[in-house]
Amino acid sequence: MQAGEGAGPQDPDRRPGRLRVLAGGALPQLAFAGSPVDPAAIAPGRQPQAPGRNKPAGGLWLSPVTRDSGGRIAGTAWTRWCERDYPGHPAARRGARLTVVPLRTAARVAVVSEPGDFAALAAAAGTVTTRRHALAGPVELDWDGVARCADAVWLTFAGLASLGGMGDPFYWWNAETVVVLDPAAVAPLGPVLARSAAARRGRGRAREPVYEPAAARPLPRRRSGTPAYGSSKVARQETGHAARKPAQHTPVGAAELEL
Repeated sequence: MQAGEGAGPQDPDRRPGRLRVLAGGALPQLAFAGSPVDPAAIAPGRQPQAPGRNKPAGGLWLSPVTRDSGGRIAGTAWTRWCERDYPGHPAARRGARLTVVPLRTAARVAVVSEPGDFAALAAAAGTVTTRRHALAGPVELDWDGVARCADAVWLTFAGLASLGGMGDPFYWWNAETVVVLDPAAVAPLGPVLARSAAARRGRGRAREPVYEPAAARPLPRRRSGTPAYGSSKVARQETGHAARKPAQHTPVGAAELEL
C-alpha cells in the first residue's frame, strides 16, 4: 500500500451524523499534477451551471502524494490512477509537473470517508437533484452550500471505495482527492517537481516514476498544432474534462483495500 492510500483521518471526537471538519494542517502532504500553480489564478469552487457529476466548477484539485520504497515522491493518488487507467494523460508522461500544495492550518476541510459523512455534508450544505448523468445517481451536493460549510473537501481513499461505484455520488471522482473551494485556504506553495525519464524496477515490482526538481528538467516537447502542456485543454486535474472511465468500472482502490 502506498502513502496516502487507506490511512484515513484521525478523529477521536467522531460522532454519527456530525459533519466532520478537520484543520488543513491535519491532512497528508498534497500536490497538484499539472502546470505550476499560480495562486492568483485559482478560481473559487462554486455550483456548476450544468450539474450532473457532483463536482464543483473551479477550485484547486489536489491528491495526497505517493512515495516509493525509498521515501521519494513518486506522484499522487491521481497520477497513479492515470498511469493505470489513462496512460496517455499528460500527467503520466515524462516531464509532467507536480506542485506540492500545503493548506493553511486554519483551513476547514470537510471529510468524506463513508456514506454517513456524505449524508452529514449533504444535510449541512444542501443538495440538487439531477439525472443528467445517471451513473452518479440523481442527488449531488450543492457546491455553493458546501463552500459555506468548508474551505475544502477531502474524499479519502476509504470514501472513494465506498462511494465511488456505479450509481454512487462520487462515481466521477477517480482517486483520493482534496478539492480546495476557497483560494485563501492555500498556504505558500512547496517545490515544483518534474517526472524524470528514469524509473526503478525492483524484483517483482512495477516500474515507479521518479520526480526531480523541475529546474533540472525541461518541459516536454509538443507537436505543432497541439496545445502546450499546462493549457486548460490538457492540464486540468480531476475535473472530468480530460479524464475518462474504463469500460468496466471498479471503484479505485478496491483491490488495495484487501492488502
